[in-house]
Amino acid sequence: MKSFFRFFAERHLFANLFTITILLLGVSTLTVIKRDIYPNVDIGRMIITTYYPGASPEDVELNVSNKIEDELKEITGLKEITSISMENVSSIRVDIESDVEDMEKVKDEIRREVGQVTDFPAEVTESPDIWDIKTPFDPFIEVGITGNIPYRQLRELARIFEKKLENVEGVSRTTRYGYRLREVQVEVSPESLNTYQVPMREIISAIRGRNIRGSGGSLESYTSEKNVVTLAQFRKPEEVGDVIVRSTFDGPLVRVKDLALIKDDFEEEKIISRMNGRQAISFSVFNKQSADIIRTSERIKDLIKREQNLMPGGVEIMIHHSMYAISSE
Repeated sequence: MKSFFRFFAERHLFANLFTITILLLGVSTLTVIKRDIYPNVDIGRMIITTYYPGASPEDVELNVSNKIEDELKEITGLKEITSISMENVSSIRVDIESDVEDMEKVKDEIRREVGQVTDFPAEVTESPDIWDIKTPFDPFIEVGITGNIPYRQLRELARIFEKKLENVEGVSRTTRYGYRLREVQVEVSPESLNTYQVPMREIISAIRGRNIRGSGGSLESYTSEKNVVTLAQFRKPEEVGDVIVRSTFDGPLVRVKDLALIKDDFEEEKIISRMNGRQAISFSVFNKQSADIIRTSERIKDLIKREQNLMPGGVEIMIHHSMYAISSE
């Protein structure tokens, strides 16, 4: 050990250059090192989700969850199988032993065994979704827009802001809360149905038959081939009222607007999002696997500063590390 220190003590220039090199390497590494909330490790967990529309929890367990579990029991190297059977959905969590020699091989066996279950009920039209859990699914930051303006205007501002938020370097995706989908409501009047003697199913059938988009095949000639596409989708909500429900030679022409009130509105609130006690449209932000969480957070904060200056009076963009969401169902 003394000879090691003597070597550097006798060579001052080399020792200084060596020290400076170490410092420069440390500084350069600091600028590119990836920082995250949780380490990126393979925890050996898979989630199997199967959708069984219209089924009760008991039917889901008997006809879906149990069948998949029976196949999985044949696999060696599994630590625990946990299933949750809910209305319309089966969710099975599979934990793999941490000391297995080849974890990827076990995961391939899980996928293969799940694929061999083919005797699901006819209502199960899609194959089970299999998720390989390797990275945390928790968002690292929440951003919300709130203001004392009509919801339609606030929603439009949030829609534009979300696109800019997803384009921030390091952001992989966002999840909306308090963002209600647009909905055209047809409020049928019982008195009008009685007057025109039109059943409800005729109105539903007329609207469904008018709002279509489909392919009608192709037309071939010696020189070209053209596709035939039927385009009859609604472009404006008021077009729903012009749909003809009944047309006869000796009777009046009955349209939807004669039987119902058409409203361009939004779906009912299922989740109420609040930030700092104020109702808002919020976005949970997820970072990319290779992104540095601190640098990504700074870029988001810079975006908020720029966008806040463009917002109308009374509209505020908030940022928080926890979001308060109250389900109304």
